Amino acid sequence: MPVLSSEIAVRIPVEGHSIEASLTVPDRPAGLVIFAHGRGGVRGDGRSSLVATELQKAGLATLDYDLLTPEERAEPDYKFSVAAPAKRLAEIIRWAGAQQNLRGVPIALLGWGTGASAAIVAASQAASPVRALVSCGGRPEFAGDSARQVIAPSLFIVGGFDWAIIDLNEAAANQMRSAARMEVVEKATNGFEEAGALEAASRLARNWIGKWLGSREEE
Repeated sequence: MPVLSSEIAVRIPVEGHSIEASLTVPDRPAGLVIFAHGRGGVRGDGRSSLVATELQKAGLATLDYDLLTPEERAEPDYKFSVAAPAKRLAEIIRWAGAQQNLRGVPIALLGWGTGASAAIVAASQAASPVRALVSCGGRPEFAGDSARQVIAPSLFIVGGFDWAIIDLNEAAANQMRSAARMEVVEKATNGFEEAGALEAASRLARNWIGKWLGSREEE
Protein backbone atom coordinates (compact mmCIF):
# COMPACT_ATOMS: atom_id res chain seq x y z
CA MET A 1 0.00 0.00 0.00
CA PRO A 2 1.36 3.50 -0.82
CA VAL A 3 2.92 5.47 2.02
CA LEU A 4 0.79 8.52 2.72
CA SER A 5 2.25 11.90 3.47
CA SER A 6 0.60 14.04 6.10
CA GLU A 7 -2.23 16.32 5.11
CA ILE A 8 -1.00 19.87 4.77
CA ALA A 9 -2.96 23.11 4.71
CA VAL A 10 -2.31 25.28 1.67
CA ARG A 11 -3.61 28.61 0.46
CA ILE A 12 -4.36 28.96 -3.24
CA PRO A 13 -4.52 32.41 -4.87
CA VAL A 14 -7.73 32.68 -6.87
CA GLU A 15 -9.28 35.84 -8.35
CA GLY A 16 -7.47 38.11 -5.93
CA HIS A 17 -8.53 35.99 -2.96
CA SER A 18 -6.87 33.18 -1.07
CA ILE A 19 -8.67 29.82 -0.98
CA GLU A 20 -7.95 27.48 1.93
CA ALA A 21 -7.34 23.85 0.94
CA SER A 22 -6.08 20.54 2.31
CA LEU A 23 -3.54 18.63 0.21
CA THR A 24 -2.43 15.05 0.77
CA VAL A 25 0.18 13.55 -1.56
CA PRO A 26 1.31 9.91 -1.23
CA ASP A 27 4.69 8.69 -2.36
CA ARG A 28 4.73 8.60 -6.19
CA PRO A 29 1.04 9.53 -6.64
CA ALA A 30 -0.87 7.79 -9.42
CA GLY A 31 -2.99 10.89 -9.85
CA LEU A 32 -4.54 13.91 -8.16
CA VAL A 33 -8.24 14.14 -7.32
CA ILE A 34 -9.56 17.67 -6.82
CA PHE A 35 -12.84 17.91 -4.92
CA ALA A 36 -15.58 20.37 -5.93
CA HIS A 37 -18.24 20.94 -3.30
CA GLY A 38 -21.71 22.34 -3.85
CA ARG A 39 -22.70 25.73 -2.51
CA GLY A 40 -21.91 25.90 1.19
CA GLY A 41 -19.66 22.86 1.05
CA VAL A 42 -16.53 22.92 3.16
CA ARG A 43 -13.35 20.89 3.10
CA GLY A 44 -12.83 18.17 5.64
CA ASP A 45 -16.46 17.35 6.35
CA GLY A 46 -17.22 13.71 7.15
CA ARG A 47 -18.34 12.91 3.62
CA SER A 48 -15.30 14.24 1.79
CA SER A 49 -12.92 12.88 4.44
CA LEU A 50 -14.20 9.34 3.98
CA VAL A 51 -13.95 9.52 0.19
CA ALA A 52 -10.51 11.14 0.34
CA THR A 53 -9.21 8.34 2.56
CA GLU A 54 -10.50 5.73 0.10
CA LEU A 55 -8.75 7.49 -2.78
CA GLN A 56 -5.51 7.93 -0.85
CA LYS A 57 -5.38 4.19 -0.16
CA ALA A 58 -5.27 3.72 -3.93
CA GLY A 59 -2.18 5.92 -4.21
CA LEU A 60 -4.05 9.04 -5.28
CA ALA A 61 -3.30 12.53 -4.03
CA THR A 62 -6.30 14.60 -2.94
CA LEU A 63 -6.95 18.33 -2.87
CA ASP A 64 -10.00 19.42 -0.89
CA TYR A 65 -10.74 23.14 -0.84
CA ASP A 66 -13.28 25.61 0.50
CA LEU A 67 -15.51 26.79 -2.31
CA LEU A 68 -15.97 30.23 -0.74
CA THR A 69 -13.48 32.57 0.89
CA PRO A 70 -14.03 33.42 4.58
CA GLU A 71 -15.29 36.86 3.50
CA GLU A 72 -17.82 35.35 1.11
CA ARG A 73 -19.06 32.86 3.69
CA ALA A 74 -19.67 35.76 6.08
CA GLU A 75 -22.06 37.42 3.61
CA PRO A 76 -25.58 36.02 4.25
CA ASP A 77 -26.88 37.12 0.84
CA TYR A 78 -23.85 36.13 -1.22
CA LYS A 79 -24.86 34.97 -4.73
CA PHE A 80 -22.84 32.25 -6.42
CA SER A 81 -23.63 31.03 -9.92
CA VAL A 82 -22.22 27.82 -11.42
CA ALA A 83 -19.99 29.83 -13.76
CA ALA A 84 -18.12 31.39 -10.84
CA PRO A 85 -17.08 28.16 -9.06
CA ALA A 86 -16.20 26.60 -12.42
CA LYS A 87 -13.81 29.46 -13.15
CA ARG A 88 -12.39 29.18 -9.66
CA LEU A 89 -11.93 25.43 -10.08
CA ALA A 90 -10.10 25.96 -13.38
CA GLU A 91 -7.64 28.25 -11.59
CA ILE A 92 -7.12 25.65 -8.86
CA ILE A 93 -6.39 23.04 -11.53
CA ARG A 94 -3.73 25.33 -13.01
CA TRP A 95 -2.24 25.95 -9.56
CA ALA A 96 -2.01 22.21 -8.88
CA GLY A 97 -0.27 21.56 -12.17
CA ALA A 98 2.40 24.10 -11.30
CA GLN A 99 3.34 22.51 -7.96
CA GLN A 100 6.68 20.71 -8.01
CA ASN A 101 5.36 17.56 -6.32
CA LEU A 102 2.38 17.37 -8.69
CA ARG A 103 3.91 18.21 -12.07
CA GLY A 104 2.95 15.66 -14.68
CA VAL A 105 0.47 13.96 -12.34
CA PRO A 106 -2.85 13.23 -14.11
CA ILE A 107 -5.87 15.05 -12.68
CA ALA A 108 -9.40 13.91 -11.89
CA LEU A 109 -12.32 15.95 -10.56
CA LEU A 110 -14.88 14.75 -8.03
CA GLY A 111 -17.94 16.97 -7.65
CA TRP A 112 -20.73 16.95 -5.07
CA GLY A 113 -24.19 18.41 -5.69
CA THR A 114 -23.96 21.62 -7.69
CA GLY A 115 -20.19 21.28 -7.43
CA ALA A 116 -20.50 18.52 -10.03
CA SER A 117 -21.79 21.13 -12.48
CA ALA A 118 -18.75 23.29 -11.79
CA ALA A 119 -16.54 20.25 -12.42
CA ILE A 120 -18.29 19.56 -15.73
CA VAL A 121 -17.86 23.15 -16.89
CA ALA A 122 -14.19 23.20 -15.87
CA ALA A 123 -13.53 19.86 -17.60
CA SER A 124 -15.25 21.07 -20.77
CA GLN A 125 -12.72 23.83 -21.41
CA ALA A 126 -10.37 23.52 -24.36
CA ALA A 127 -7.03 21.92 -23.48
CA SER A 128 -8.35 20.86 -20.06
CA PRO A 129 -5.88 18.49 -18.33
CA VAL A 130 -8.70 16.61 -16.59
CA ARG A 131 -8.40 12.88 -17.30
CA ALA A 132 -11.43 11.60 -15.35
CA LEU A 133 -14.57 13.04 -13.79
CA VAL A 134 -16.86 11.74 -11.04
CA SER A 135 -20.19 13.25 -10.01
CA CYS A 136 -21.48 12.15 -6.58
CA GLY A 137 -25.10 13.03 -6.05
CA GLY A 138 -24.54 15.74 -8.63
CA ARG A 139 -26.83 18.26 -10.27
CA PRO A 140 -25.36 18.23 -13.78
CA GLU A 141 -28.27 20.11 -15.33
CA PHE A 142 -26.79 23.39 -14.06
CA ALA A 143 -23.82 22.88 -16.38
CA GLY A 144 -26.03 23.47 -19.41
CA ASP A 145 -24.57 22.15 -22.65
CA SER A 146 -21.04 21.90 -21.27
CA ALA A 147 -21.39 18.14 -20.85
CA ARG A 148 -21.29 17.81 -24.64
CA GLN A 149 -17.74 19.22 -24.64
CA VAL A 150 -16.30 16.96 -21.93
CA ILE A 151 -13.92 14.34 -23.27
CA ALA A 152 -12.76 13.00 -19.90
CA PRO A 153 -14.31 9.62 -18.97
CA SER A 154 -17.15 10.46 -16.58
CA LEU A 155 -19.00 8.55 -13.87
CA PHE A 156 -22.31 9.68 -12.38
CA ILE A 157 -23.10 8.17 -8.95
CA VAL A 158 -26.65 8.64 -7.69
CA GLY A 159 -28.85 7.39 -4.87
CA GLY A 160 -31.53 4.90 -5.87
CA PHE A 161 -34.30 6.72 -4.00
CA ASP A 162 -34.01 9.96 -6.01
CA TRP A 163 -35.66 9.18 -9.33
CA ALA A 164 -35.66 12.77 -10.58
CA ILE A 165 -31.92 13.08 -9.96
CA ILE A 166 -31.35 9.72 -11.65
CA ASP A 167 -33.04 11.02 -14.80
CA LEU A 168 -30.95 14.21 -14.79
CA ASN A 169 -27.70 12.28 -14.38
CA GLU A 170 -28.62 9.75 -17.04
CA ALA A 171 -29.31 12.59 -19.47
CA ALA A 172 -25.92 14.15 -18.71
CA ALA A 173 -24.12 10.83 -19.14
CA ASN A 174 -25.74 10.40 -22.54
CA GLN A 175 -24.36 13.78 -23.66
CA MET A 176 -20.73 12.94 -22.98
CA ARG A 177 -18.33 12.59 -25.90
CA SER A 178 -16.25 9.82 -24.34
CA ALA A 179 -16.76 6.95 -21.92
CA ALA A 180 -19.56 7.71 -19.47
CA ARG A 181 -21.57 5.61 -17.06
CA MET A 182 -24.15 6.03 -14.34
CA GLU A 183 -24.04 3.92 -11.18
CA VAL A 184 -26.97 3.71 -8.76
CA VAL A 185 -26.38 3.12 -5.06
CA GLU A 186 -29.51 1.21 -4.11
CA LYS A 187 -31.62 2.16 -1.09
CA ALA A 188 -29.85 5.49 -0.77
CA THR A 189 -30.76 9.13 -1.12
CA ASN A 190 -28.58 11.52 -3.06
CA GLY A 191 -26.68 12.53 0.07
CA PHE A 192 -25.60 8.90 0.66
CA GLU A 193 -26.45 9.22 4.36
CA GLU A 194 -27.79 5.68 4.73
CA ALA A 195 -25.65 2.95 6.31
CA GLY A 196 -23.00 1.78 3.85
CA ALA A 197 -24.14 4.13 1.07
CA LEU A 198 -21.22 6.54 1.21
CA GLU A 199 -18.76 3.66 1.41
CA ALA A 200 -20.32 2.17 -1.73
CA ALA A 201 -20.11 5.51 -3.55
CA SER A 202 -16.48 5.88 -2.44
CA ARG A 203 -15.53 2.51 -3.90
CA LEU A 204 -17.22 3.34 -7.19
CA ALA A 205 -15.34 6.64 -7.38
CA ARG A 206 -12.02 4.99 -6.50
CA ASN A 207 -12.44 2.25 -9.09
CA TRP A 208 -13.42 4.67 -11.85
CA ILE A 209 -10.59 7.11 -11.20
CA GLY A 210 -8.13 4.26 -10.75
CA LYS A 211 -9.19 2.82 -14.09
CA TRP A 212 -8.36 5.99 -15.99
CA LEU A 213 -5.54 7.48 -13.92
CA GLY A 214 -4.00 4.34 -12.48
CA SER A 215 -3.93 2.87 -8.98
CA ARG A 216 -1.14 1.54 -6.79
CA GLU A 217 -3.36 0.01 -4.13
CA GLU A 218 -1.99 -3.48 -4.67
CA GLU A 219 1.70 -2.52 -4.51
